[in-house]
Amino acid sequence: MTTADPRTDGTNRSSESTDRAQSEVIGSILVVALVVILVSTVGLAGLAAIGTFAPPEPAASVGLDGDVDEDGNLTLVVTHEGGDPLDPGEIVVLLGEGEERQSLDFYTETGDDSTFRPGERRELTAESFEGQVRVLVIHAPSGRTLGEGTITAR
Repeated sequence: MTTADPRTDGTNRSSESTDRAQSEVIGSILVVALVVILVSTVGLAGLAAIGTFAPPEPAASVGLDGDVDEDGNLTLVVTHEGGDPLDPGEIVVLLGEGEERQSLDFYTETGDDSTFRPGERRELTAESFEGQVRVLVIHAPSGRTLGEGTITAR
């Protein structure tokens, strides 16, 4: 007959033992927490980067032709020469230079809100010009110049 050791309460373990197998559970919890933190950080960095991209610039070009009559009235013909279709609301036409510069809203001036596609032409008019008139056609969201030229008065 074996006698039980009073220090082990009838088991082969000591009642003073601190081994309770908690280190594996705590280790698993720490690994899961670390993974959650890393995934959250990478996800937030990715979402933050999405908002930093600039709007795409259109790969388009326009041609300009025009005439200034004896009264100083400018008739400008803008022709889409190729590339991406353009939204008329995003096109700005700048006429002249310095303090005499005029800005024309392409959509308002042409009265045509349909997409400006390759091969299409739109006519704009403006007043009060003498000599040479410098013309810039700009894609407003990107600031890209789509076309530029000079028109000389008669």
